[in-house]
Amino acid sequence: QAALVSLVLTAASFLCGSWRGTGKENKMKKMVLVILTLVLAMAIRATANAAAPNIEMVHVKGGCFQMGDTFGNGGKDEKPVHEVCVSDFNIGKYEVTQAQWLAIMEKNPSTFFGDRRPVEQVSWDDVQEFIGKLSAVSGYAYRLPTEAEWEYAARSGGKREKWAGVSDESRLTDFAWYYADSDKKTHAVG
Repeated sequence: QAALVSLVLTAASFLCGSWRGTGKENKMKKMVLVILTLVLAMAIRATANAAAPNIEMVHVKGGCFQMGDTFGNGGKDEKPVHEVCVSDFNIGKYEVTQAQWLAIMEKNPSTFFGDRRPVEQVSWDDVQEFIGKLSAVSGYAYRLPTEAEWEYAARSGGKREKWAGVSDESRLTDFAWYYADSDKKTHAVG
C-alpha cells in the first residue's frame, strides 16, 4: 500500500508540475490524475477490507416484547416489566474472538488464551475503541446493540425464555457454557 501511495503521489507531482502545454494536453493530464486518485482510493479500501477480521453477523427481525424480569427473580434494575419494540437490526453471531480483537487492537487482555475464545477483560471504553477501528478498516458502521436489542436477541426474538433457547436450567448445557459446565473458563465460540 505504501509503494502504491508513493507511486501515485510521484505521478501526481509530475503531472501537477508540468501543466505547460496545450489545453488538450492539460485536460488529459487532469484526467490521468483523477484516474490515479481513484486507483489509490480503491487500493486503500481493498487493503483496509483485507485487514478487517470477518465478524459474522445475523439479521434479527424487529418486534415487540416484554422487557425486564418476566420470571420474578431478577434485580431492581429489571423492573418493572414493560413492552419495548425494536426495529430490525444485525448482531454478531458470536462473541468477538481473541483473534478478531488482536487483528484490530494488537494486544490481548484476556485471561483464558485461545484465538477462537471470546475476548474478555475489556472495558466499555476498550470496546468503543475496537468498534471505531473496526469500522474504519472494514468500511462498515459497527456499534454495540442497545440494551433492548440485546435482550430481544438473547431471548430468541423476545420469547419468554430465561436464556436463549430455553428456560429449563437442566437443558441449559445444550445451549451455553455456564458455571455448571464451563470449568470456570471460557471456551471457543461457535
